[in-house]
Formats: sequence, C-alpha cells, structure tokens
Amino acid sequence: MMTEQEVKQLLIDTQAILEGHFLLTSGLHSPMYVEKFNV
Repeated sequence: MMTEQEVKQLLIDTQAILEGHFLLTSGLHSPMYVEKFNV
C-alpha cells in the first residue's frame, strides 16, 4: 500500500497536481490545481 506522500508525489510526477498560482472559475485563487484529465 502506498503512503499519502507517495500518492501525492505520483500525482505531481504525472502532472495531475499542479503547483503555482491559479485563478479558479469561482474567482478564488489557489496554490494547487488538480488536472482531472491526468488522473
């Protein structure tokens, strides 16, 4: 079984989780974005 950190790193490596500055459609800002098409 994978640890939480291993899962997070896998999602980052596959660019499913992007880190940076994102303006969401709601108008809010986020330091992370989940690209659902890469999951």
